[in-house]
Amino acid sequence: MRSLSKAILDRSLLVALALLLIGLGIGSFQVAEMHHIGAKYVIAAWAGAAFFAGVARSLRAKLRRPLVIIYLLVWFVVHMLVTFEAADDLPMLLWILPLGLELWIGLAVAFYFFGRPLQ
Repeated sequence: MRSLSKAILDRSLLVALALLLIGLGIGSFQVAEMHHIGAKYVIAAWAGAAFFAGVARSLRAKLRRPLVIIYLLVWFVVHMLVTFEAADDLPMLLWILPLGLELWIGLAVAFYFFGRPLQ
């Protein structure tokens, strides 16, 4: 009985989180529209949030070291600069080239200096 109630709670929280993200996504585009900001910049900002969540998750075992935190913050700034520059200069389908290269270099440097994450 407990596992059934836990499963229902887990799914309810997952649906609530999905609805929250949908609301934030729609709201961010509406705020951008009110302030005359292009949609590509909103997409780039959401890509930055996804980047931070993905990279922090892959390196979560090493997040207690201050150098890793500093590296992630600097890398996040570099990632956002590359993302916004790609949004300015390239069509959306070509964003993957500079972003893929930047993410590959960033992960390679992180693995070199901090070691590979434990699986």
